[in-house]
Amino acid sequence: MDSSASRFQPMNMDMQQMSEQSFFELIRDAAQWHLAALLLLPPSASRKCEIQSLLREIQDPALFRIAENWCSDPTTEEYFRIVYPGGQVSLRAVSYLPLVSPGEMLATLEELYDRMGYRNSTEEPPDHLAVLADFYAFLSLRAAYMVANQRQNEFLSFIHLRDDLAVHYLLPVLSSLVEKLQNHQTSSLRATVEWMRDVLHPSACHNLSPPSQVSD
Repeated sequence: MDSSASRFQPMNMDMQQMSEQSFFELIRDAAQWHLAALLLLPPSASRKCEIQSLLREIQDPALFRIAENWCSDPTTEEYFRIVYPGGQVSLRAVSYLPLVSPGEMLATLEELYDRMGYRNSTEEPPDHLAVLADFYAFLSLRAAYMVANQRQNEFLSFIHLRDDLAVHYLLPVLSSLVEKLQNHQTSSLRATVEWMRDVLHPSACHNLSPPSQVSD
């Protein structure tokens, strides 16, 4: 077992306890990343209601404060002053991954979403950061389901896919965005992007291991 997983599998834990801890960590991740995805979308009354309803599930104090600040002043005008096309900052992965053609990237993501059963419920394209973040939440939820049903191979598949999404899409986009948003110190958008980047630092990947001796 690699050392990064030790906090999920203490030596004195039995298999059921390990399963439960991994399950609740994944459920927590799913809620937090779904909230982060909502914070990256244009403000609206319905979105504010959804964000407020999610707050009771959020354990991360930094993300909780970001969402509270967003709810206290969800300014649509500020969002579009920052975000392209009205502003100068794009939230699309195609803007930050020039080695992949836009058409190829969109086709790859659409095929992946379809294969995994993920439905993009926004009006944004599949490479939008909010959609990528919500897909990360979806993969966390699917992995939690596999833990609950003791399906180790499927659990590993979803965790590896989630890590690949972080390494190949989310981290490159987030690193570039933090620089582009440096002049927007008080923006909830900037705070959300920084939170996502900090959560996904390289050592955060592969931080869940399957419960020992779980069979398919």
